Amino acid sequence: MLSTKLGLRAIVSLSVSFMLLAQVTLLIFGEAHDENFHPEPRQFVAVVVPSRSQDTWHEPQDASLVNSLLPSLSRSLTDQDIEHFSVEVLVVFDMGDEFWEANGIKKHIEQNVYLPVHFLSVAKSTRVPFNEGCRAAYELGADYIVRVNDDTQFTGKGWLSTAVEVLNDFVPAGMGVVGPTCKQGNTEILTHDMVHRTHLDIFDDYYPVEFDNWYIDDWITYVYGESHTKQLQPEEWEVIHNTDTYGTRYTEDKSKSELLPGILIRSKQRIIDFLTIKERKQQRPLILTNTKLVNFHSNLRKVPTPKLS
Repeated sequence: MLSTKLGLRAIVSLSVSFMLLAQVTLLIFGEAHDENFHPEPRQFVAVVVPSRSQDTWHEPQDASLVNSLLPSLSRSLTDQDIEHFSVEVLVVFDMGDEFWEANGIKKHIEQNVYLPVHFLSVAKSTRVPFNEGCRAAYELGADYIVRVNDDTQFTGKGWLSTAVEVLNDFVPAGMGVVGPTCKQGNTEILTHDMVHRTHLDIFDDYYPVEFDNWYIDDWITYVYGESHTKQLQPEEWEVIHNTDTYGTRYTEDKSKSELLPGILIRSKQRIIDFLTIKERKQQRPLILTNTKLVNFHSNLRKVPTPKLS
């Protein structure tokens, strides 16, 4: 079950320097406290991580999530990231997974990781539970959702502010996808990604339900078109996918590749419908008067021939 300790959309605390200045001002001028002042809330970033334990995992440090993902994620956040964003991790695991259901594992994480980490158990299936985790993050109020694997390792620092800036620069803001460079696996597609919550305003699920695990990367890479899909450079955001160390825990269903072109057409139409409804609500010719939107709208009509992972 989800932890009751969810500190969602936490209010930003004032900086030490500002607090000292305010205290000095009150002492000198005797100004009354402004009860109408409220600091801006930090934006909530949910990092969604499905995890299926392995037979070789017995202690907390055996888990890739514990010894690789969480430490590297914590190190990758700058002071600016922590000031502006509330970053929380949502681990999604199968019901009946004795490793993740053990209280000792969760207690170890709580005591050794400064980022809030929450757990969601779902019915076991052949599909990686990204949709369940991302939907839960959305319902809990996440502004941004980052999709990674439990054997992902973050490198460098400052990726979060850069990725958010990229998403906000899209027109409309937040409509698109950004991801890191990952030199493992298929380097021509996004194998890790980040979206604004708008993504789940458009689609019922984070990824099409037809895909169990494979081809979700292909879909997210092509669905928004080139103008609204950005893979950051290694110096901006890079991750290492440690499949050689921890192996692959899900099998490929190659028959699903035949579904990709048709699903892309359907999904792109969903985006166009969303844009059209948004335009009508704003009661102005948004698409027709904005050059970037015109290009976005026309690019969505193009369905590429994906180079399948």
